[in-house]
Amino acid sequence: MLVIGRVLVVVCAAALIAAEDGIGYNRDVRPILADNCFHCHGPDAKKRKAGLALHDRALALATLRDSDGAAIVPGDVAASVLVARIRSDDADERMPPAKSHKQLSADEIATLERWIAAGATYEPHWSYIAPMPPALPAVDTGWVRDDVDRFVRARLDRDGVAPQPEADRVALIRRLSADLTGLPPSAAAVAAFIADPAPDAYERLVDRLLASPRYGERMAVWWLDLVRYADSIGYHSDNPRNVQPYRDYVIAAFNDDLPFDRFTIEQIAGDLLPDADRRTRVASGYNRLLQTTEEGGAQAKEYEAKNLSDRVRNVSTAWLGATIGCAECHDHKFDPYSAHDFAALGAFFSDVQEASIGPREEGMPVAMPAQQSELERLDGVIAAADGELAAAASAEFDAERAAWEARALGYGSPLLSPWQAIGPFAAATTPAAFATVFAPEIGMQDVPAADAPQWTVRPEFVDGVAHPLTGDNSAWYLQRTIAVAVDQDVQVSLGSDDGFALWLDGQPVLAKEVYRGVAPDQDAATLRLTPGEHRILLKIHNGGGGFGFYFRVVGPAPEAVLVALNAPTRDAAQIGAIDVYFRSIAESLAPTRARRAAAKTERDALYAAVPKT
Repeated sequence: MLVIGRVLVVVCAAALIAAEDGIGYNRDVRPILADNCFHCHGPDAKKRKAGLALHDRALALATLRDSDGAAIVPGDVAASVLVARIRSDDADERMPPAKSHKQLSADEIATLERWIAAGATYEPHWSYIAPMPPALPAVDTGWVRDDVDRFVRARLDRDGVAPQPEADRVALIRRLSADLTGLPPSAAAVAAFIADPAPDAYERLVDRLLASPRYGERMAVWWLDLVRYADSIGYHSDNPRNVQPYRDYVIAAFNDDLPFDRFTIEQIAGDLLPDADRRTRVASGYNRLLQTTEEGGAQAKEYEAKNLSDRVRNVSTAWLGATIGCAECHDHKFDPYSAHDFAALGAFFSDVQEASIGPREEGMPVAMPAQQSELERLDGVIAAADGELAAAASAEFDAERAAWEARALGYGSPLLSPWQAIGPFAAATTPAAFATVFAPEIGMQDVPAADAPQWTVRPEFVDGVAHPLTGDNSAWYLQRTIAVAVDQDVQVSLGSDDGFALWLDGQPVLAKEVYRGVAPDQDAATLRLTPGEHRILLKIHNGGGGFGFYFRVVGPAPEAVLVALNAPTRDAAQIGAIDVYFRSIAESLAPTRARRAAAKTERDALYAAVPKT
């Protein structure tokens, strides 16, 4: 990308000097015509008057509809009707007309006349003029270090200005550091540069700054502005979005001196490449740099149109150096683009699959190196635990399993009392409703004060059905007894809106601070019961809107396991089901399961923090 910039500097410098030798259409003439004439005599055929179009040479040189002459006669100022009209003393004949509130200055008229006298040469849009290596001006080469200097010296000589002395090293390193990294040099770097006697000290300083990670950050600023990078969606509440990995891609592209053609391809279609990888897919995040909204009532079709327009405008500006966006509603007034061109360019992006409104999808995870390393470590811990759980085998393990099977064969259905309910207990916020220890948690069987909510038997709260509760930013408690005749584990299934906490005989079993609607079988827990009666306490907390709970006893084991245990002859699938289930509850494997669960929790939390794009 550095090479491209250097070529452009040389070409532009040459063009500037060349333009000063005569009149240039794009630089000198076109702005005058565009500002004063094109409104009535330009690209818009519907507004064109007298059949005259000055934006096109062939049309401008054609014989006028109401005259024997032509508006422009190359090389003949006196025969050009355009000159006669702009110099006319007759207010009805003079152009631009008074009602346009436009008036050409003497310098502008002189420029048009010089241009016609020189042959009225038109030029295509500047972005379609291929850069050509210019002829190097002949100058005193004693001052010149490279070709750019030749053009600078030629201009200085023309203006009679002597070159300034070379800047001192303090100024040089300050300028270089600001230009290439956007930061001032350190005192140590300045001292080292001043003290460096090598003839290539300057060149080596440039190389050091180009090798700095700050270089890519500096260069990326302009590109990110050009492609309208932002960490939020723009409209309405300006919600955040995850596109930071794209920013890091751009920085790395400059630091790695990625070829500009590859830089272009990867951003526009990096996900479609045959060799697409994470980097190129991140690069294609360019296509997500759009403004959108999560506002209620927003119309998807409206934002599809906005997105198409935004993409066409940005691609044409960033890569084509063109303002095709002006052709969204009509043919371009000044440049050679039609409304058809606008739609055709937009069609290239019509297969981008994304919602035009509403919350943005999470996107592709892009873990930082340290995060990726830790994810892999945790995956290893989980895999090792899974291996231990699957491979556990010993005489002690077999005896534990045989004892469990014997107990399981004698399991009976637990006896459950009707639910009692108490609530709502109000809190200042939704999290406070979950975290606050209200009276039922202190003593489940205590009788609350007379003016407080009271325990009420709720026979309508049958198991296996979701039941509604009431109260925003509040909590409800439900309690019941459960009795068994022998030692057994009872599986229960739960659902809640929003979060819940479950206790058995005052000891916590499971708690989740979540925010959701209630549904069957959202969570599961195991109640380890000894013979006799036990007490279940269930807390449900809610923020706003829907509020409710769901509960059912699954059994001492999943139904498929119970069927397998009681089968007269067990097939391979039943033996496997019993084995998998027992390993999930065996006391001897509890440390391994705990280690796996801790690693899984840690991994889930880390994954949630991984940038996504």
